[in-house]
Amino acid sequence: MAEAIRQTDWALTPLGPCHQWPASLRIAVTTVLDSPLPSVVLWGPELVQIYNDAYRPVLGLRHPAAMGQPTCDCWPEVWHFNQPIYQQVMGNGRPVHLEDQAYVIEPSGVSETRYFTVTYAPLRDEDGTVGGVTVIAVETTQRVLMERENQALLRAARFADDQLRQMFEQAPNFLVVLKGPDHVFEIVNAAGRRMFSNGDLIGKSVLQAFPEMEAQGIVKLLDGVYQSGETFLASNKRISFATPGAPSEASLIDRYVDFVYQPIKDAQGQVSGIFVSGSDVTEHHKARLDLSDNVNRLQAAEARLAFGLTLADRLRPLTSPEDVTAAACELLGRHLGVSRVQFCYINDAQGTFFIDSNWTLDEQIKISGVTHKLNDFGLDHIAALRSGKVSANDDVTLDPRTAGHAEAYTQLGIRADLAVPLVKSGALTVVLSLNKPVPHHWTEAEIDAAKETAERAWSAAESARAQAELRAERDQNQHLFDTMTEGFA
Repeated sequence: MAEAIRQTDWALTPLGPCHQWPASLRIAVTTVLDSPLPSVVLWGPELVQIYNDAYRPVLGLRHPAAMGQPTCDCWPEVWHFNQPIYQQVMGNGRPVHLEDQAYVIEPSGVSETRYFTVTYAPLRDEDGTVGGVTVIAVETTQRVLMERENQALLRAARFADDQLRQMFEQAPNFLVVLKGPDHVFEIVNAAGRRMFSNGDLIGKSVLQAFPEMEAQGIVKLLDGVYQSGETFLASNKRISFATPGAPSEASLIDRYVDFVYQPIKDAQGQVSGIFVSGSDVTEHHKARLDLSDNVNRLQAAEARLAFGLTLADRLRPLTSPEDVTAAACELLGRHLGVSRVQFCYINDAQGTFFIDSNWTLDEQIKISGVTHKLNDFGLDHIAALRSGKVSANDDVTLDPRTAGHAEAYTQLGIRADLAVPLVKSGALTVVLSLNKPVPHHWTEAEIDAAKETAERAWSAAESARAQAELRAERDQNQHLFDTMTEGFA
């Protein structure tokens, strides 16, 4: 820290250059730098800071800017507490000593409560006048918190039965006392009885009352706490248990709970039971899931909108129906990361389909320009498409609609297939097909993107086809007109 002091431009501080410092200040700084305790010199009316290496952890991110800084600027969050103490020490020259004093500070940018044993002592200049304050601050946070925890455990262990029962009964959380290595219910409060709804639990072990919890690891956790004497905490943990009169597994109810298993120790320090405290957070869990679902839906909607805009921009300048469908297949395939996308025109009268456009991710077989028989790919599958239903097939070898025709899919390198039909004027007209060579679960977002692409590609292709026909008709009329003009000439 001596190096940091030397590198500080003290001429920019109220203390001025180091060579102008009074001897009393230099001696105080030397003493602080040699001290193994976290110490800081506060000098002058502005109480400018000079501190040692041991004090640096207290400052956190405020070092090195704190060197040479008035303490009111460095610690504004505790200035209301410290200012009267500094005024007292500077005024009457009497030290102030505080044991395990709580300070709410933000050395790392986050407000936190930390505990210190602090001595504020006067620093006198050459004529005996108090010129500053030296502060020795030894952090005791860990010890204070440990002592508080130990005191809480000790108080809990000494509660009389009547006091425990009254407190347990009135508590909003479920509270349970389990005794002995078999974890026998000794006390269960009203919230616990409402929670478990399992009749009279007193005198029964956890395994007797809830045998279904053994497979969930609950009994093992209790055994671990009893044997180790260490507290166990759990948050948002799912537990399942039976209601009275319905012990079958099918009737188990699920709850999500926050709880703590805390060992109860006797006078000899041996674990004699376990104190259980917890709360039912099932509704909070459901709310979090709902929130997560809403966020996911919003993100999916944003992604879908962005893809839709990109698709529209890509298709707008294209004038050939073939270019339209080819571009749509490629854009959708890259967006969803599938291996192949094909745009198929259906000839239901002949029972065939023609692959107009085909995009592949890698070197898979390109199958555009090929005609296939509809029935080769599963009658039930084709029937669903004729009705306008999207067919999401996660595994063609397992799906009953296609399992009997898996070979036709395998020859094309298809294991998972998403088929989006377009029914126009009551007839199956187009199928947009997405493939993967491995099993894949098609998500709602993927299905929506495919449906949107199919409709947009169809509309754009039909528009391009109509424009092409208009151009051809215009060219033919122009040719006739030119011919007629030549004849008259």
